[in-house]
Amino acid sequence: TESESSESVSVSVRDFLSPLVLFICAGMGLRSTSIGFIEPTYAQQLERALLVSDPRLVSLFFCIPGLSVVLSAWPVGALADAGANRIAMIVGGNCAYIFVFAFIGPFEPLAVLLGLTQGDVWSFVLVIGGLLSLGVAYN
Repeated sequence: TESESSESVSVSVRDFLSPLVLFICAGMGLRSTSIGFIEPTYAQQLERALLVSDPRLVSLFFCIPGLSVVLSAWPVGALADAGANRIAMIVGGNCAYIFVFAFIGPFEPLAVLLGLTQGDVWSFVLVIGGLLSLGVAYN
């Protein structure tokens, strides 16, 4: 019968105030804030670094992290459900998220280190790889 197969789940306010939940909420809030801060200026950054002036192409760059979040949600969730160390996943994801911002610029010292020039093909590869990684690290 239906009543025998369903389980009762209760959630209290105390569950939401646990240190892990607060850490996750703070991390997600800071991540969302970082995306909010780069959004108004990222188009100009792409135009300068990659010499892209077509607004349609610039808007495609903004779609990459969203697609990456959607496509990586299932594997990341399956990994978490399989018993992976969730704290390590959270800390690793936050560290990767911070590191990824060096690629999506591209970060000037990194560009000098790799010998990238404005409009270089490898600059495009680095930015696209960074934007894909941004979506995965967000999960």
